[in-house]
Amino acid sequence: MSSAVKVKLFGILRLRFRPWEKEISLDSPLSLKEFLEALEGPFPGLKETLFSRNKLQKGVIILKNGRNIFHLAGLDTKIFPGDVLVIFPPGAGG
Repeated sequence: MSSAVKVKLFGILRLRFRPWEKEISLDSPLSLKEFLEALEGPFPGLKETLFSRNKLQKGVIILKNGRNIFHLAGLDTKIFPGDVLVIFPPGAGG
């Protein structure tokens, strides 16, 4: 099993952050909120893009191993080495 979490960014995040796919070392499980805060190092500015008032912005979609975190434990979802996180920013439309 890998000791890293694979993080993939989509949508406008791909334009803002390069490379948009990274493997982040993780020695022990963290909550999703803790893990997203730790992503500020490899992806500076990601937290302010995803959060508003310490909550995920409306429309942000995060999948852990293909499952929406809102169907798991939300920001309390445990992230383990070997997991794959896919992050979609809030969308805009008309």
